[in-house]
Amino acid sequence: DWPQILHLYTALLPLEPTPVVRVNHAVAMAENGLLAAALATLNELRDALADYQPYLAAHAAVLAMAGQTDAARLAYDQAIALAPHESDRQFLAARAGRL
Repeated sequence: DWPQILHLYTALLPLEPTPVVRVNHAVAMAENGLLAAALATLNELRDALADYQPYLAAHAAVLAMAGQTDAARLAYDQAIALAPHESDRQFLAARAGRL
């Protein structure tokens, strides 16, 4: 129920404006078709979360949704490199392989 998830993250954001909440809000925006806004938010967080694997995976997914396949591949590669488990790496590699 992405509209409800977006609504909840929009309500949470003023109360807990952390980078992780902002990433989740951006994903919810993307899932609701607000790709430009989602990418703008994720791009703002790039420096703060450059080594945070979930951010890179989320950014890759949103870039892929926006049709930015080269950038999505790069973000997937970075997320795979930082993935803590083989199953995570395999999941992300499969997503990247579908680009």
